[in-house]
Amino acid sequence: MDELIQVIWRFIRGDLAAAEFERWVYNTPQLEKLLGNSLYLDLRVCNYQKRNQVEKLKKALEFAVDQIMPRECDCITWRDNQKIPMDINSRWEIFSAAFTILVKRTPWLECVRCNSCGQHWYIATDTIEDVYYLYRLGDEEADPILQKGSWPPVFNSLAAVWPDREWLEEYGFKSLQEWQERNNQSI
Repeated sequence: MDELIQVIWRFIRGDLAAAEFERWVYNTPQLEKLLGNSLYLDLRVCNYQKRNQVEKLKKALEFAVDQIMPRECDCITWRDNQKIPMDINSRWEIFSAAFTILVKRTPWLECVRCNSCGQHWYIATDTIEDVYYLYRLGDEEADPILQKGSWPPVFNSLAAVWPDREWLEEYGFKSLQEWQERNNQSI
């Protein structure tokens, strides 16, 4: 059941295309038992090429899966590559309370684990654009970060999350490597 709900959430949050979800629905008869006859019929008759029908279906699915398996946190609702604006409700002290920081790559790049569901995320904090970038990590990506300091390249081109020489010198570091070594962080 959990695997079915995971796929449904991928569709709801936009990580699974409507056409791909439609094919999956037709090849997954156990959905009828999970969702009930009425919603299952809605899945089968939906015109997945019509955006308004798809959005209505997503709302019905979100309500249904929240009844079947209530979510512990917001992780399941966030896209695999999520951008969250910093605002009064997502100040770092509020936002970060939901996570345990496992390792930092820079002062603004870190691998975290959700305290509720255990999902690993690679988070970039961009204080220039005032946004958080979240990248969902599976075990195949989290383990190399935690064991070898091998990071996915997803945020390598975001200049605002890499300290420049001026910042490093202002805080008493000669290089990013020195910052990492003195802060016991991986490269």
